[in-house]
Amino acid sequence: MLSNWAQSSNNVNLASFAVSLEIARRGKPFTDGEYVKDCFIRASEELFRDFKNKAEIMKKIKDFPLSAKTVQDRTAKMSSNVTHMQVKDIQLASALSLAIDESFDIKDTAQVPLFVRYMSSQGPKELLGLLPLLGQTRGEDRANAVQKYLEDNGIDINKIVSLATDGARIMTGIYRGVTSILQKKINHEILTFHCIIHQEALCAQTFPAEIVEVMNLVIKIINSILAKALYHRQFKYFLEEIDSQFSDLLLHNKVRWLSRGNALHRFALCLSEIKTFLNEKSNDHPQLEEDKWLQKFNFMVDTTMKLNELNLKLQGKGNPAYALLEEVVCFEKILFFVENMESSKLPHFKNLRQYRDETNATIDTNYFSIALKT
Repeated sequence: MLSNWAQSSNNVNLASFAVSLEIARRGKPFTDGEYVKDCFIRASEELFRDFKNKAEIMKKIKDFPLSAKTVQDRTAKMSSNVTHMQVKDIQLASALSLAIDESFDIKDTAQVPLFVRYMSSQGPKELLGLLPLLGQTRGEDRANAVQKYLEDNGIDINKIVSLATDGARIMTGIYRGVTSILQKKINHEILTFHCIIHQEALCAQTFPAEIVEVMNLVIKIINSILAKALYHRQFKYFLEEIDSQFSDLLLHNKVRWLSRGNALHRFALCLSEIKTFLNEKSNDHPQLEEDKWLQKFNFMVDTTMKLNELNLKLQGKGNPAYALLEEVVCFEKILFFVENMESSKLPHFKNLRQYRDETNATIDTNYFSIALKT
């Protein structure tokens, strides 16, 4: 009897851990455990209606521990277990590479996400920890937080062979940067890298000033529509009334790297509807009718969408460095796009080509070729 009771209790705990794991994986609140349990009970009432041991099954489900406190404890234990196994593997590894970033949470607490790459029996690992900085966020503060975390977990700092950062001065400064401070504490030279995705994001900001003004006007128009509740409701109703393929615009967000391309693309697809709506509201923007402005706009839509495609290829788990470098090198063959622009065939500039075909406009290929080269 004691053995059966122990086995039954163990099964209930395992099931509780399984549900808690799914809640954590999906980023759901811990209180969803009770919701899952209620759903399970309601479904089981019908699902096991014809079972002879229905009462026993229902009793086990009702005894299923899934309170918010239980789910929290289960999640904390699983997290601690994963970290423990990861640290144990790192201690056995002969070398490791770090990647350090900087971010702030919703309470403005500075955090240092610490990623690690090393080889183990279960393959390469990634996120090691999220280190909060409660005081200042200088380079030495970040470097000390990283060093302390490694030492507290028994990880030899001399195993570090490379360090990747976002390229900010606080990370790469010669005297007070995180990289230089850690280098002084390690007994050998380490390789330093500028995060490949951050490099791509910076390159995406090198448009000529005149083309940047195009983006600024688009953002201004989008904000004028979405910022006011009445305007926004009227615009959505207008799109629904004319049976548009879209129900709304996309708001540009500087934090998200894909935002600019997506916002521009949606704006281009809804351009005629936007012009009609703005005219009805006497909110005139004569640039939307100018040939030069529309050429620059369509050029920017095409270019940002190309950058979005590259950005997506650089993301995802398990991508080796050589594969990412290959994608960047292929994209850097920008001379191919320049030749394509100078030939006036424009097969890689869909929106600009479509605008030219619809309006019989003369595309200023020389201007856009120079923009591509810079």
